[in-house]
Amino acid sequence: MRMAKSFDFLGSAKIVASPGRVHRSTEELVLIGLAVLAVIVVLPLALIHLSDQRWLLGLINLATVLLGAGIAAIVWVTRKVALGSVALAATFMGGLLGAMYTSPTPVGIVNWAYPAMAGVYFFVAMRWAVAINALTLLAMLPMMVPLLDVIDTYRMIASLVAMNLVAGAFAYRVVAQREVLAGLATRDTLTGVGNRRSLEHKLKEVVAAHERRGGPVSLILFDVDHFKKINDQLGHRQGDDVLVQLSRIIGDRIRLTDALYRFGGDEFVLVLTDTDCETALAFSESLRELVEGSLPRIGPPVTISLGVAQLHEGETGDAWLQRADVALYQAKTGGRNTSKAA
Repeated sequence: MRMAKSFDFLGSAKIVASPGRVHRSTEELVLIGLAVLAVIVVLPLALIHLSDQRWLLGLINLATVLLGAGIAAIVWVTRKVALGSVALAATFMGGLLGAMYTSPTPVGIVNWAYPAMAGVYFFVAMRWAVAINALTLLAMLPMMVPLLDVIDTYRMIASLVAMNLVAGAFAYRVVAQREVLAGLATRDTLTGVGNRRSLEHKLKEVVAAHERRGGPVSLILFDVDHFKKINDQLGHRQGDDVLVQLSRIIGDRIRLTDALYRFGGDEFVLVLTDTDCETALAFSESLRELVEGSLPRIGPPVTISLGVAQLHEGETGDAWLQRADVALYQAKTGGRNTSKAA
């Protein structure tokens, strides 16, 4: 007898996270880490300038440190990384310009522009990084040009532009590689649809959104009838091809707001937003008929059985999926190639 499986999506999280612990994204950690590093570097300079009675320069450095630390603290509490990143970049670049315009030796401070501009690319979106660094460079010119001859001015501008190009290209490559890795982590390698890990996140998001706003949302759990027989008679490669074609057929039929995931083996989950159980059941029947008439006859007929469940008030993603599995079990025991609702 087929038993409803236990879908414990929170099990791994409970092992690695203690109660009340907040998971920090990579963006948050990078931003806060760079802010701490900048504070560690700039604070001694502020203290040295103040001890030498260069009050304005010291106060500018100190204000930069305090603003940077404050922005990092706000990001830690609010988790608004995008806005905090731009504010932090603008703060440190503004502090750099302020130090240049108040220092008796501004040429020496230009050296700090190189790590500052390079760092901007790693915690600010590319368009913002280019804009902030371009404005900083333009603001530097009125101060630096009178102090340098033509050759030194060209060297300064060319080296800063070259550094921006190299840092920007490197940051772009890092972001691109990260997106590829994120796709590999959340996509099923065979079918290209979402994998079980991304399904876990989706159900958490849907349940949380339902608690806030309400509105119907349903899911359909389905699998291929007699899939083991297809593998045994025709081979696993042919079985894989069935799963790929099934994913394509279903994926072409659903809305942009819906999401398809491979749960494991020949089982798939379809999450339907703004859809009640009756509508989802009717849609599951249309999918069943579509699959039956679209997949090529390769031996045994390829059909699917489907279990439908609408999310209830106060229900967890685990319980929601278990009810859909019970409905799928009823469809299987009822003769297969059919849909049942929990």
